Amino acid sequence: RPSSAAGSERILLLEDDETIREPLCAAIARLGYCVDSATTPAQVLEQLVSVEHPYDALVLDEHHLGGNGDGLIGKLRHLASELAIVVCTRYSDGEWQKKLGEIGPHAVVLKPISPTAIGAALREIYPPLAGAAHWDDSEKRGGGTWQRS
Repeated sequence: RPSSAAGSERILLLEDDETIREPLCAAIARLGYCVDSATTPAQVLEQLVSVEHPYDALVLDEHHLGGNGDGLIGKLRHLASELAIVVCTRYSDGEWQKKLGEIGPHAVVLKPISPTAIGAALREIYPPLAGAAHWDDSEKRGGGTWQRS
């Protein structure tokens, strides 16, 4: 069965912990995404203005949002209005979800962070095109294969 998390968008991952960042980048890349990473919000803003090909999405941990989060989100919207924002959080209570909804991420993924959950959130934002290639990760031991929808 084709993975519903596969895609080909350009992703920027903001993660300051190398032990999480490196394996998560590799796992998201195995789903077919082109992944770059940053370790600070300032580095994200720098990459957004200096990159030749724009990113489709930013994936970040909620702790990078700081206080109420709207400062960073506002800067991101100003620099790259089309950028989809996926926030990873450990909070599943209604208040945090409401707060996140007010500042405008496109999707929220609950921790522990899973590449498949991030991919599924991206598929909600960017539905796959009919006939597009996708990564089929159903082959547990042999990795996966590219398939057409």
